[in-house]
Amino acid sequence: MDGIGLALGLVLIFLPLLIGAALIIAWIFAIDELIKAAQMKGHHKGSTASLWFIGIFATPIILGLCIAALPDRGELAEAKLSDQNLPDDLPAI
Repeated sequence: MDGIGLALGLVLIFLPLLIGAALIIAWIFAIDELIKAAQMKGHHKGSTASLWFIGIFATPIILGLCIAALPDRGELAEAKLSDQNLPDDLPAI
C-alpha cells in the first residue's frame, strides 16, 4: 500500500506541472500564429515585440481581437484595389 500512495502523490504533484507546461507551450504557439496572421495582413513586418508583449501579458485572445481589427494592407488587398475601377464622379442629385 505504501507504493501506491507514493505513486499517487507523485501523480498529484507532476500532473499539474505537466498540464501547466502544455498550456504555456500552446499559449506561445497561439501568439506565434497570430503574429503570422498580422504579418500576412501587411502589419508589423519589422519588429513584432509589441505583439509579443500584448500576447504574453494580455492573453492571445486579446491579441487575436486586436489583429482581427487591423485593416488588410497585404498584397492581396492591393491587388483587389487595383482591379477595381472606381468612378471619381459624384452622382447627380
